[in-house]
Amino acid sequence: MLGSRTGRISLTTYLAFVLLPLLCVCLLRGGGGGGTIRGAGAEEVPLRFSYITTKTGGFVAAGAIPAVDLALAQINNRSDILPNYTLGYTDILDSQCDGEAAMDAFMQHFREDPSQEPEQPTYLTLRCCGCSTATIPVADFSHYWNIPMMAGIAGANELNDRRRFKNFFRTDATSEFVGPAVAQMARQFGWTQMAVVTQSESLFLLITESLNSIFTAEQRVLDTSATIERDVVSFPYQLLNWERDYRIVMLNTGTGFAYTVLCEAYYRGWRPPEYVWITYSWFNEGWWQGDYGNSSCTPELMRMMVNGSLAITPEGNLVSDERDVKTISGLTPAEYEEQYDRLLGLEKYQALNLTKFIIAGSEFDATWAMALGLHNASERVRMNHSSGCDHLPGALVPLEQFDYLNDRMGCVLHSSFQNVEFRGITGMVRFNSNGSRDANIIRLQQYRASGDSALALSQTVATVVIGLGTNDSQVIFNDNFTTESLWKDGPPYDGAALSALHPNHKALVVIYSMAAACGLVYTVVCLVFNVAFGRKKVVKLSSPNLNYLVILGSSLLYVSVFLYVFSSVREGQVLLQTLLCNIRQWLFSLGYTLCFAVILAKTWRVYYIFFNPTSKKKIPKDWFLLVIVSAIIAMDLSIILIGTALPSSRLKATPIPDTEHPFSVDDDGITYENFVFVCLNRGATVWLAISYAYKGLLQLVAVFMAFHTRRVTIRALNDSKEIAVIIYINSITLTLLIVVEFALHSYQEVYAGLFGLALLAEATVFLSLVFIPTMVHLAKDPKGEKALRSTVSDGGIKPTTPFPQDEVVELKKRLTEMERKLSMIDSVNS
Repeated sequence: MLGSRTGRISLTTYLAFVLLPLLCVCLLRGGGGGGTIRGAGAEEVPLRFSYITTKTGGFVAAGAIPAVDLALAQINNRSDILPNYTLGYTDILDSQCDGEAAMDAFMQHFREDPSQEPEQPTYLTLRCCGCSTATIPVADFSHYWNIPMMAGIAGANELNDRRRFKNFFRTDATSEFVGPAVAQMARQFGWTQMAVVTQSESLFLLITESLNSIFTAEQRVLDTSATIERDVVSFPYQLLNWERDYRIVMLNTGTGFAYTVLCEAYYRGWRPPEYVWITYSWFNEGWWQGDYGNSSCTPELMRMMVNGSLAITPEGNLVSDERDVKTISGLTPAEYEEQYDRLLGLEKYQALNLTKFIIAGSEFDATWAMALGLHNASERVRMNHSSGCDHLPGALVPLEQFDYLNDRMGCVLHSSFQNVEFRGITGMVRFNSNGSRDANIIRLQQYRASGDSALALSQTVATVVIGLGTNDSQVIFNDNFTTESLWKDGPPYDGAALSALHPNHKALVVIYSMAAACGLVYTVVCLVFNVAFGRKKVVKLSSPNLNYLVILGSSLLYVSVFLYVFSSVREGQVLLQTLLCNIRQWLFSLGYTLCFAVILAKTWRVYYIFFNPTSKKKIPKDWFLLVIVSAIIAMDLSIILIGTALPSSRLKATPIPDTEHPFSVDDDGITYENFVFVCLNRGATVWLAISYAYKGLLQLVAVFMAFHTRRVTIRALNDSKEIAVIIYINSITLTLLIVVEFALHSYQEVYAGLFGLALLAEATVFLSLVFIPTMVHLAKDPKGEKALRSTVSDGGIKPTTPFPQDEVVELKKRLTEMERKLSMIDSVNS
């Protein structure tokens, strides 16, 4: 299944062990069949296969030897399988889970010429080599000997290449779908980022490669930087210095490196349940208690780290979950495990220091598949059936007469193995066109502690079925299992910074909301005052009808404060946020224009009367001022309507990173990458610029007229001093609003704080300087007897052209008449 080193074949080994035997094969090809013909009545002819596995090295599969022996004992006791033959092996060679050592072991069995060494058996099958690393180089050219190669432990996807591995078969499932299965688990559990620690061997590299391609296509994050090169002297711990906080880590390695990573993770604080580790189910039982040269990690410590971790493996690597179903061997999976455990306790296996091998069932089935393949070939020879192989040289001979030069028998053996199908200990065994079992089902299990010390894999919690497309793949939980069966609080957090809309600080929201609410109460007070005392002379002379517009405009400004300080719209509700952007802009613009238009109209009336006064001028009535106000508002509405109607200039909510608070961590340790909505886009910038330019123009006009009427103090006609204060304060706040809108829109809290402050100031100034002086005057002069007093101080309104002396005399005569006309204001405002 795996190993610690990638196979390497030296040039000398290749020349000595590959080319030389092939040369001998070519020289002997014309010399006939070779081998000894058994007599007609012979019984129990021995058939031998070459058995090479891993006794030492980074991955030891020797624990499967009792399972192989158990299968051979059953096969040789069956009269319907290979009758008159006894199947067995001579000796067991060690591949050391290394390509070069595996090649040496292979040539030890196959380099001798059988015709020259009668005592050297002819191997009809090669059982090799205990792990993928050792298997690949041997499978690459063993087909030249015309024998099938059957592996029970070699899951590398690379072995699916039939053009290279022409005679290779395996009963353990390919790792082809392990990467897609992990990706489907990420989809199922909502994980958007993972890290993977990869051992630099074919089996693991291809898994990481397939997983990375899926994550990249789905815009998920997979950190593949922790790749452990072969032949490392000491573990490179710096590989674990990831830039992100990865909480889901796949240990795509053998047991040794998995142990080392988990030990290091403990001291870094990467512990369950906050961290989830994904390993393989085919790790040997109790692997976390092994001696891997790290004395700092005790079994108790490692037990804590492994507890709760996930384990995956393709369906077919482990003993079937159908515990009571009879298999071709006559055993149920439960009975097989019982007998396998019993054999491990025998003295001869104890002497070999064998430990329980979790995927020994695959080797058990591989032995049965080999026997059935040989039986099929024997039956074809008996029936003289060589269909599909007739074009090849060689004779159709009994199995015991086979030699490595017989291409026809090699073809028969290959096709006989290809057609093997049976129910084994690991499930249904059948070979596809690549000589592998279909393995699109991945079993998901979990390490669970029971009691104080026991730790074992659970039953299969779920199966991950990989379909042709992403939408066809799914995680299917077995009976009585759910996501909560794995984690009671749901899938663990993957460490990815979750995108979150950062709300304004609660203090900001509360203070501004209370201020705006108080402002609305204030508008109600002013409204009640305007209605209750509207018939009083002092109030009438202040144009109460226009004051209603000031109350309405101030109310809109106060309401817009709520919309500017609230920012709790959830992510994904861009349309709602866009609507909010446009509504608050409407409220602000209309509220401001309503208030300021009234002030501007009142200022114009004073300016009209006292600038270049003539005897023919009439005092403008309130309805005329309403016309002016309506015209100003209509122009503002036109700008708003056009800007909102055009899609290119309409305000659109755009999420951008929060520069004030880029990240935040909650009490559960979950990291959030904050964003804010800005209500400004390229087209809207032009529209807002026009809107603010219009307001700025009105401001300039108001400042001009306020300056020229600053000396007039006719209370009944114009609160000139108060209006001047309004205009000057408004100039400051308008400038602030423009700066905030265009320069600080991406700084959410600063933007909301300054913009909200300006709105509160605007509304409060409008109301206070319009109504409070009137209230004071009403309190001092309830009957309005002093309302008509007026003064125009020296240096006040001056004509733009010199008056002739006779006109001066005339004006003095009419001054009394002018004051009389002012008394008509009462009737004008009625």
